[in-house]
Amino acid sequence: MSVSRFSGFILCLSFLLMSCVSPKKESTNNANNQNRTCGNGTVDSGEQCDDGNTLDHDGCSSACLIESFCGNETVEPGEECDDGNYKDGDGCTRDCRMEKGCGNGRLEVGEQCDDDNQSSGDGCSGDCRIEGSGPVCGNGILEYNEGCDDGNTAAGDGCSASLVTTDRNGLAIHDFRAANLPESNELITWRIGDDGFDMRLSGEVPGRIQSALAADRVRNSADGLLRGERPEAFDGWAVHAGGRTILDAVEHGFELGGDALSRSREVLRGFGNMSSATLMFVLQRILGEAKGVGNGMAMAFGPGLAAETFRFHHA
Repeated sequence: MSVSRFSGFILCLSFLLMSCVSPKKESTNNANNQNRTCGNGTVDSGEQCDDGNTLDHDGCSSACLIESFCGNETVEPGEECDDGNYKDGDGCTRDCRMEKGCGNGRLEVGEQCDDDNQSSGDGCSGDCRIEGSGPVCGNGILEYNEGCDDGNTAAGDGCSASLVTTDRNGLAIHDFRAANLPESNELITWRIGDDGFDMRLSGEVPGRIQSALAADRVRNSADGLLRGERPEAFDGWAVHAGGRTILDAVEHGFELGGDALSRSREVLRGFGNMSSATLMFVLQRILGEAKGVGNGMAMAFGPGLAAETFRFHHA
């Protein structure tokens, strides 16, 4: 091979090698960093947070994603509480677990009240005993027999006000009765999960309720929900406003008149489904009406699938 031909072969080989080798790019999984938006102090598309830097361990990661940790004032999976500090003795431990005992704001076994402190002279003593004559609805202290106390006796804020007494005033409630729908235990379920209560509500619920109530109406038994009476014998209905389809199911199942559930529908339109307190809002409307109820029926539904009922009348 001549020198010139050998030189040409070397040049050709060099050219091929140069065309096959290219600079290697650094890969990244952070689109926000590629676009140089993370760290600009503005939460842009694709970001969960942006604290003006790209540092980790300050609550917002270098990829502008929220960092989960105890002490950030946000109750996250695995935490029972988070008060934004790492101190014990304030109701929430340094590892974000609820502290048991008087003064944690939770009514526990052996306590009559708990107002989130251990001071006396404020209605709830330092050892969580009621100061004064007894429980008072609306004093802002969670006391026994109360499901909530928001410091007032006004309705419409999710915590209803009621007083059960032997005085003949208001609505007299009596004849409590419950019934379970057969083979319905999976229609409404409450289970404790890692993040609290997990609720499952089947779409079959309204139809099953309507069928069960229609059967009760036709059977008309003394041990049924209607107590052997016809639906038209009740001049006041207080039905838990769990949704429009639930109210429709009761109305059609018992073949009620068009305005029989008007109070429940008003509550549903005004406040929505407030869980257990919803029925109290319906009863409040009945209580305030000038025309008294002589034979009323209250009804609510829950896990089981269960129907809870009682009768009432103006005292």
